[in-house]
Amino acid sequence: QAILNTVLHLRHFEPVKESPPLGYDLWLLIDFILLSKNAITCGAYTTALLFLELAAEHGMRGSQDRSEVEQVLYDIYDRIDEPDGFYGIQARNQQQFLLRSFHHEKQWDKAFQYHGAAVEATNVSHMDTQGLLLSMHSFGFNRLAMSALHNPQFQDQQGSSMIYSLGWRTETWDLPEQAPSRATDSSLYLALRLLNQERNPVAIDRGVEKVLREEMQALRSLGDENLITIRAVTQGLMCLEQVRQWRTEEVQGCLRSRTFTNKFDHIFSKLDSAME
Repeated sequence: QAILNTVLHLRHFEPVKESPPLGYDLWLLIDFILLSKNAITCGAYTTALLFLELAAEHGMRGSQDRSEVEQVLYDIYDRIDEPDGFYGIQARNQQQFLLRSFHHEKQWDKAFQYHGAAVEATNVSHMDTQGLLLSMHSFGFNRLAMSALHNPQFQDQQGSSMIYSLGWRTETWDLPEQAPSRATDSSLYLALRLLNQERNPVAIDRGVEKVLREEMQALRSLGDENLITIRAVTQGLMCLEQVRQWRTEEVQGCLRSRTFTNKFDHIFSKLDSAME
């Protein structure tokens, strides 16, 4: 909001000396690409897109600006719910655009082939290691993906949310707890680790409530425009609520007496037989 207010003030500011009708736009030399990149840092993705439009209107200065614009557009469309806008990016690096399109369309079989070839050629990048892990996860090879993380080539993925998503699926309960700006999937991982390792019921319930509050705080801290992350955090909250429901005395009493009936169908969803 401070960025927008400053720009609007300068655009409507009238110099003391006489100037042509569009004089306010002639002397107002702003690096709109830099503003766009900082708007992304603030979580204002549609504002970042507006500044990119202004940069195009004023003309870009060279190829370096065009490559920056391309990266900014990728950052924007990775977070806002505009699936068709991705295809409007005029990419200079066609190979990178092709790989990103595989991720965007979730064509993990093709992505796996390209990223695998890059890793075999020892030309490893963060995108290649992330693409391989996402591909193996989509195929259901969670243990294989977890094993790959121990490879030195995948060290750049140690702090990503993928490691926690794989952790609870493979029952790997020795992962470190993240800082307050933690990965999206770490809350569910911590709750399930408590259920599997903690023997004190009070400690379990307090821990589940704690990660629920932290996840709610993470949701409050997100901007309104970061729709992809909002969806991921909301999904995590729904899973944590199921964990909390599982810990209620009524459900635990039925488990202890082995009289778990269908009266909890309104709380828990049944898995399709094909998933068993």
